[in-house]
Amino acid sequence: MYESDFVLMENETMSLEALRQELSNIIQNKCVYNAEQTKRSVSQQPKPEDRYDTFYIHFDVEGSNDFISVVADVSKEKHLVDYDLNEKGLTVKLINYNKRDRQ
Repeated sequence: MYESDFVLMENETMSLEALRQELSNIIQNKCVYNAEQTKRSVSQQPKPEDRYDTFYIHFDVEGSNDFISVVADVSKEKHLVDYDLNEKGLTVKLINYNKRDRQ
């Protein structure tokens, strides 16, 4: 549905707010960051030599059951509590629009 626009954002580094705004512009609806559904991937652990961690970032589409999931890399921190995605540069790897509304 929006893949041609999403692919242009891959490998771009941006803030969480810039990502939210860009997604909102593409789908022409407000995206709301959902911190509770955002998770760190543990598939690459333990790899102490990596300089990044991967997160699955969740955005709800306002007024809909649809959501957008973004896979992004973030510079590695020593402790999980040290991650503040609002302050970090996110390198977008993959964006997926998940349609839940019936038409």
